[in-house]
Amino acid sequence: TVVNSGEKSIEYVKVDGIWEDNTNDDEANEVVSLVQTILKNAPEKEIGIVTFNAKQQGLILDKLEEEFISQNTPIPDTLFVKNIENVQGDEKDVIIFSTAYAPDKKGKLNLRFGPLNVEGGENRLNVAITRAREKIYIVSSIMPQQLHVDDTKNIGPKLLKKYLEYAYNVSNGTFIMPESVAYQQGKKWYLSEVIKSQRQPDPHIQLSRELPFADLTVRIDDQYAGLILTDDQLYHDAISVKEVHVYKPMTLTRKNWRYKTFYSREQWLKPDETKEKLNIFLSSLS
Repeated sequence: TVVNSGEKSIEYVKVDGIWEDNTNDDEANEVVSLVQTILKNAPEKEIGIVTFNAKQQGLILDKLEEEFISQNTPIPDTLFVKNIENVQGDEKDVIIFSTAYAPDKKGKLNLRFGPLNVEGGENRLNVAITRAREKIYIVSSIMPQQLHVDDTKNIGPKLLKKYLEYAYNVSNGTFIMPESVAYQQGKKWYLSEVIKSQRQPDPHIQLSRELPFADLTVRIDDQYAGLILTDDQLYHDAISVKEVHVYKPMTLTRKNWRYKTFYSREQWLKPDETKEKLNIFLSSLS
């Protein structure tokens, strides 16, 4: 899986672009260059490009057409170029963002967040940043700390700044995984701890509370192999029933994470079956 490859899942590509007429020419050129590199090294990869305004979207489309015409090759049917207002359920192996934000020719940085700074703009951002199956490139002419968002009307720009900070840290190798959900009861109260005690001894398999989106992470010989979900604290802290029973399973499946869900009622009523179910799952990961 990608998580075991050692490759960065996000790369922050800094360029020295200029903001002019709501576009950023240097970023557009870098995006086209990235597309060519990806297709050369991994032609089977599907690519999506997302911009933060319609003019940058148009500029990138024009440059892509020019580049592919000059090479006498067609643009892949699977490639899309969209702005943050119209990217919807499309998923691609690789997503390239062009933020376009940059100082103008006089060095002045004017930030106009457009659709991000309207009510519900954070939903557009959430959709956009979850479209990649494997990797994200963020092409930007500014550093995250240059985004001054304290006075913005809505939450969208603030979340964008947090996301760019996160992306930069991942790209730079300085991101620290947050601790998993803290125990609020005694350890023995949690189904995840019962499950850990039920598995068949195997020195190659480790179960730990490591990732913030699962109760237990399964590692086999230090490689991520799967996830175990339960109705422990993460389940009860979910914002909706759909989140735990629809959105999370759907997302994990799309991202090719193998997982198994266990419920306390199963453990109370049929502990032997739960134990068997666990060990069958662990065996299937080996």
